[in-house]
Amino acid sequence: NCTVGRSMAVLGERWTFVVLREVFNGVRRFDDIRRHSGIPRQVLSNRLALLVDQEILRRAPYRDDGARERHETG
Repeated sequence: NCTVGRSMAVLGERWTFVVLREVFNGVRRFDDIRRHSGIPRQVLSNRLALLVDQEILRRAPYRDDGARERHETG
């Protein structure tokens, strides 16, 4: 039940901080985050899914309906 413990369970991994750094610096699209950070595709996909599940990031369309999405801070 410790809030610090729960936070570290989500944020405690190195790549999670790298993803957040990129998003906070304005890099929002998957391929751009991957290119800027060098994170392997599967690791990035997993970290983004975790951050969305924990409501730290949210998915937002950057084109018309049915198009690809980007990740943003909540």
